[in-house]
Amino acid sequence: MTTRYFRSLFCTAAGAVVLLAAPGIAADSLIAPETLQTLEREADTPAEHATIAKQYRLRAESFETQAIKHEAKVRQYTNAAGPMVHKWPAMAPRALQKEKELAVEARRAARENRELAQRHMGLSVEALAQDTNPDRVNARP
Repeated sequence: MTTRYFRSLFCTAAGAVVLLAAPGIAADSLIAPETLQTLEREADTPAEHATIAKQYRLRAESFETQAIKHEAKVRQYTNAAGPMVHKWPAMAPRALQKEKELAVEARRAARENRELAQRHMGLSVEALAQDTNPDRVNARP
């Protein structure tokens, strides 16, 4: 019962922190990487970690969108090049090879940003757990 209560409390609190995270930052706007790194170095509170997690999640979504666009171009270039590309990949146009590389890089960046978002959300929950007084949490009404 206690574990379920704590889990419920932390999930609710983490959700509230995410919703109230950063009034100074617009809902879906990305901040500059330098600013994000500064925020990351100075983050101490659950709200700050939740803000950073949100920024990394937005960046991951942006990279996913870029990867989808690059993969669509790969399909377009592959269809235009014909069956020879499948038999001899070295004969593929340079634009096709470049789009494949860009798609892979975008997918990798999206994965890294999702991992960083998850890490900062965990730090947010941990900081929130440390701020919670155990006597108040365990008290029954």
